[in-house]
Amino acid sequence: MASPSTAIVTAAGLVGGYATARQTGNRQLGGAVLAAAGALAFARWKKDAGAGRATALTLLYVGAFGASHPLAKKLGAWESVGVVTAATALTSLVAGGSKASRAKQEAKQAAKQAAKRQAGRDAKRAAKH
Repeated sequence: MASPSTAIVTAAGLVGGYATARQTGNRQLGGAVLAAAGALAFARWKKDAGAGRATALTLLYVGAFGASHPLAKKLGAWESVGVVTAATALTSLVAGGSKASRAKQEAKQAAKQAAKRQAGRDAKRAAKH
């Protein structure tokens, strides 16, 4: 089973963290949901995009959480969570699955093609002898 995208993970962390804190009245529990999703997203970003980009995206995630508080005073709580969640998820989609991941896939594909070509050459040489 494929794991969910980091956009979904970060959205679940922000919305789920807020919903958990609001429903239970326990802000620490909501923070735990936020932190767990952030840790998972960081690990995936690090694998797909490298440590530098993972750190930047994690700072954005934490910053979005922080920004939702003053924004809630202007928009309302759920509206604020929705805005920062959308921004974080979109950024994750754009920057999180980066070129590094695609480059690795392309390198693997090129290696497979080169191995097939070499096998073909080896077969031709063997047929001549």
